[in-house]
Amino acid sequence: MSRIIPADRSIVPAADVLSVEYLPYLLEAINGVQGIGGIKLGFTLAFDNLREVVQMIRAVNPGWAVIYDHQKAGCDIPRNGEKFAYKMREAGVDAAIVFPLAGIETEMAWITALQGAGVPVILGGEMTHEGFFVSEGGFIADEAPERMFRIGARLGVRNFFLPGNKPGQVDLYRRLISTFTGGEDFTIFSCGFFTQGGDITEAGKMAGKNWHGVVGEAIYGAGNTAAVRVAAEKAVSQIA
Repeated sequence: MSRIIPADRSIVPAADVLSVEYLPYLLEAINGVQGIGGIKLGFTLAFDNLREVVQMIRAVNPGWAVIYDHQKAGCDIPRNGEKFAYKMREAGVDAAIVFPLAGIETEMAWITALQGAGVPVILGGEMTHEGFFVSEGGFIADEAPERMFRIGARLGVRNFFLPGNKPGQVDLYRRLISTFTGGEDFTIFSCGFFTQGGDITEAGKMAGKNWHGVVGEAIYGAGNTAAVRVAAEKAVSQIA
């Protein structure tokens, strides 16, 4: 398995800041913190020019993986996956997160488009908030993520995004994915920590050997540069 992040385990700060002008302060604060494996970017910085943002991160630390999360990609018609994949390759990201909530045809088309563009896919299915599944009053079938992961594994996906504030679900999906991949190595990414109630150590224990915890507001929103660095070090210290 070709890894997005070489380390078995790490913390990936999510740079969900409102403007690119705040990014240098975040990067300065966390650069040099041992145990950080990459940066996750969202739509707020993509709207400022994703390619330039990726280059800014590479200039600070070329060893970090740059992961793009469109929040949520995979919710459009199948053929738009080609356009999304082209823009991901053009921007130079190391991976893109896909939540194929628009159905099987979109899932297959977007995954294969990204793979064809040389952009690794991190496949998600269940989000961290309540009211998501039908059983919670939401719109998504409770069994949908399992189906998404089975299809993704069949297409060669080996990176999966799970809700870290639901450790029981992390354990369940890890077991299912292990079956779907035929025992091949795979990597889990998780978010939902601190402000959403998740515990890094607990989720890491459920996730298996290859796991990366994504932490957003608890790091970038901690305050000044010194406080942000302390928050990043705290997150890293909780990796089991």
